Amino acid sequence: MKNKTQFYSGMLGGGIVIALFLIILLTLSFFNYRVSFERVYVNSTSLHDDICADSIYTYEQMLKCNLLEELNNDKVILTPQEYTNNVVSYYNSILLVMSVMLAAFSFLSFVYLKSHSNDLIQENLKSEEFIDNVSEILIGRAEDSFRELLGDINEKLLSLEGRLVEFNDKADENDINELE
Repeated sequence: MKNKTQFYSGMLGGGIVIALFLIILLTLSFFNYRVSFERVYVNSTSLHDDICADSIYTYEQMLKCNLLEELNNDKVILTPQEYTNNVVSYYNSILLVMSVMLAAFSFLSFVYLKSHSNDLIQENLKSEEFIDNVSEILIGRAEDSFRELLGDINEKLLSLEGRLVEFNDKADENDINELE
C-alpha cells in the first residue's frame, strides 16, 4: 500500500511540474512572431515598385508602402527561410530544455531510489524479525551440523567398541591358548 501512495504522489508531482512548465511556456512569449499573409515578396529588389506601382496613391496606400519599406529596412519582415529558421531554432531550444529536464529528473530519481533502497535495507537489517530469522537459520544449521558430528562420533565410537571387543576376544583366546 505504501508503494502505491508513493507512486501516485510521484505522478502527481510530475504532473504539477509539467503543468507549471507548460503554463510558463504559454504565458511568456518566447517566440514573438506572427504570420501575416500579405502579397509582399521580400526577395524583390524594391518593395515600392511591387506594391506602389500606380502613380496615384491613396493616403492608406502611401502609409502601407512607407510602413512596408520601413519594416523591410529594419529587417522586421522575414523571408520564408528566416521565418523557418526562427521556428526551428525555437523548437530546438524547447527540445534542449526538455532534454536537460529529463536528464536532471533521471539523475534525481536515481539518487532518490538509491538512498531510499539503502535506507530500507538498513531498516530491515536492524529489525527484530530479520535478526530472529537469521538466528533461526543459523541455529538450525548449527543443530544440523552438530547432529551430523554427533552421528559421526557415535559411528566411530561403535566402530571402536566393535574393534575393542574383537581385540579383547582375540586377547582372551591368546590368553587361553597360552595357558593350555
